[in-house]
Amino acid sequence: LRCSEGIMNGGFADKVVATITTIVDYAEAGGVVVIPIEILALFLWFFVAVRFFTLRRGTRSPVDELATTLFNQKAPNLAAGLDPNGVLSSAVLEMADLLKNPANLNGYALNGILLGCENTLRRYRRGISIIVVLAPLLGLLGTVTGMIATFESLNSSAGDGGIAGGISEALITTQLGLGVAIPGLLAARVLERREQRLRGELKDLSEAFKRMALNEDKESAE
Repeated sequence: LRCSEGIMNGGFADKVVATITTIVDYAEAGGVVVIPIEILALFLWFFVAVRFFTLRRGTRSPVDELATTLFNQKAPNLAAGLDPNGVLSSAVLEMADLLKNPANLNGYALNGILLGCENTLRRYRRGISIIVVLAPLLGLLGTVTGMIATFESLNSSAGDGGIAGGISEALITTQLGLGVAIPGLLAARVLERREQRLRGELKDLSEAFKRMALNEDKESAE
């Protein structure tokens, strides 16, 4: 068994080394443009991951139930079911803090809460959009440099090696640029839908909050 395990481990290590070698050779064939494309890919998926974990409700309760619980002053029950890192849940917790100090309860304070949530919703959105546009443009730049290298090889009679290298550079950079942009575009669309849904729920929550605050003011005046 130990011998067979050693053989299997050795075979796995050889496969890993072969895979890494193939990736390195592939990147080298694409020329210098491959490096910025790979850097953009790293930033892209970092931004996507951060937005994915940021754009969360933080609670399973519907908006009307959250607003009702909020105005019934059930703060312990409210906080127990909320994730403070969620967009909607953090807004509810901040509104609960406003209700503890009625003197600070005004439109400016509520708008400040919503503005903070809006900044959270938009975090890294522009960065993803920029990378999705830049990646295929860099791929196109690599295509141009690869074709230039191909024509230079033809003019200098460098042989098939120079021509093949230029064509490889042109095709690989185009492929990498599109390989970064297309998945990034799909991920951006999914996150954009989630952002719009959260923005709509925040709007519903703020309207319910204002409506209940107005009713409470009328009752206290009576």
